[in-house]
Amino acid sequence: MAILDAKLIFSDGQAITSTAPSENVLDLGADAGADINPGAPNMNPGAGTPVYLIVEVEEAFQASGDATLTVALQDSGDNSSYADVIKTKDIGKAELTAGKKVLQVPLPNELRRYIRCNYTVTNGPMTAGKINAYLALAAPNT
Repeated sequence: MAILDAKLIFSDGQAITSTAPSENVLDLGADAGADINPGAPNMNPGAGTPVYLIVEVEEAFQASGDATLTVALQDSGDNSSYADVIKTKDIGKAELTAGKKVLQVPLPNELRRYIRCNYTVTNGPMTAGKINAYLALAAPNT
């Protein structure tokens, strides 16, 4: 069992039935290096000890059709315009079983100030399914 910092959780049992962003947006802080290197990314979270993005299914997904889910880590400089940084393939509802690790990757070396997860449902809606998404210093066993 992992001990998680509440400030590093994007989604905690978040129900996903249609496309939506994560419940929480993480603020990596102001750009400390802006006066030295204007426009530089705010943080270099992937350097040194890796920080992992973990996205896992808490409750199995269900849908009446052939619904799929795509999960993306997104970043933004202004907390309003987000771009995908990491993205999964379309994952069919049959694969979205309780305990399934959907994404387990180290963060990239450079991110803009705000980061969140975004969940895209295609051919939905989903009728059930919950996600946990968080940052951790170690990747859990698969």
